Amino acid sequence: MTRAVMICPFGPDRGLWLDECLEYCKVNDYEAASVAGAWADACAALASGEADIVVVARPEHLPADRQPRVEIVSERYE
Repeated sequence: MTRAVMICPFGPDRGLWLDECLEYCKVNDYEAASVAGAWADACAALASGEADIVVVARPEHLPADRQPRVEIVSERYE
C-alpha cells in the first residue's frame, strides 16, 4: 500500500486541511502514514522511508523555493 505524509500547516484551519488530506488518502487507497507541518518534515518522512508520497490540501501549503522542486501543470492554465 502507498504510504502518504500529509502536509497540514499549523493554524486555525489545520483540522480542515487534515480532513481533506485524509479523505483524499481514503479515496485513493493510500495509508495516511504521518502528518507534517512543513515541507522539510515531509521530505524527512520520504527520505526515511516512512512515506512514499506527499499529499497537500492546497498548493499554497508548499513553499515556492522547495527542493526538490515540484511543478503543478494545471495551475499554469488557471
